[in-house]
Order: sequence, then C-alpha cells, then structure tokens
Amino acid sequence: MTNKTSLHDYEISRKIAMMDGITFYGTLMAAIRLADSYNMEIFQSFFPQVVKEFRERYNNPGGLSNEEMEEWEAHYDEDVGNNPDGTIFSKMEVRYTPRKKDE
Repeated sequence: MTNKTSLHDYEISRKIAMMDGITFYGTLMAAIRLADSYNMEIFQSFFPQVVKEFRERYNNPGGLSNEEMEEWEAHYDEDVGNNPDGTIFSKMEVRYTPRKKDE
C-alpha cells in the first residue's frame, strides 16, 4: 500500500476546502467514510473518538449520536404522529433539531 498522493488528490482537496460550511471534523468524517482498511487503522490511531462517533452515527437512524437519540426519544414517545396537514409521520421522518441549553 502506498500513501503517495497525486495532483488529482490535491485538486479534490482544494475543491472541498472551498465549499461553504466545510468543517475539519466533517471533512475528517468524509475521509473516514472513504478509508480503506490501511487508512482506517491510521484514523483509528490518531482520531479514535472521531472514528467511534462516525461509526455510531453511521449505524443510528438519521445519523444521530447515541446522546442525540436519547434526547430525541425523550421528546417523541410515540412511533407515529400527525403533521399539521393531517398526514401521518413516523419517528424516522422527523429531523433532529437540538434544543437550546435554556429550554
């Protein structure tokens, strides 16, 4: 396995860096998502908490962390509910929005 980069890799990194809303951890999680087993070992060595959280979010519905899931479950105790227009939604269709600390 070689870890040599190419001009193409560099150009991709430039395009990603110029995108609006890009964060370090978002970029890191994208790299983890694409990593082969060799690179995953490197990520696991240097960023074990980020790899753990990525796996947690990957396996949870909606990409929620376990902590976010618990908070969400506490607020939505029914499996289904009614939208304002009368249609029915399931828990999986509700987008998670964190509550403010003072609520």
